[in-house]
Amino acid sequence: MIWSATQRKFQLWLATPPELRPKEVRKLEGFAKSVDTEVSSLVEYSSMPGFWDETYKLCGNIVGEALSDIISAVVNRASQGNIQAAKLCLEMLDLRAEKFVIEHKKDKDVLLLVMNEEDAVAAVEKEKLLGDE
Repeated sequence: MIWSATQRKFQLWLATPPELRPKEVRKLEGFAKSVDTEVSSLVEYSSMPGFWDETYKLCGNIVGEALSDIISAVVNRASQGNIQAAKLCLEMLDLRAEKFVIEHKKDKDVLLLVMNEEDAVAAVEKEKLLGDE
C-alpha cells in the first residue's frame, strides 16, 4: 500500500512514544491540527488494511534504535538481583524456561539453571577449552 504523506506522518506519530512527541502534538487533536486534518479522518486511516502493520514496523525501528540501552538496563537489573530481569537475560541467551527454575525462598528468590547430563558435560568441556587459551 502506498500511504499519503499525512497517513505516513500519522503512522510515525503513533509509533512515537507520547513523551517523545512535541508538547503541542502529544494528543490526537493537536496532531490533527498540525497536519490540517480532521480527527475523524485519522480514525478512518487507522482502520485501513495494513495501516497497523506498517505502524508496528515503525515501532520496531524505534525499539531497534534503543535496543542496546534496553539490554543494558535489563542486564543491570539482573546484576542487582532482579529475578525477572535475570530470567529475561537467560532467555535472550536461548536458555529457555525449561532449562531454569525460580525457587522462592523466605528471604529471597533464587534462579537455578537446570541442565541435563549431556549439557552439563558439554559446558564443563567448553569451560576447560576456554580456560586453556
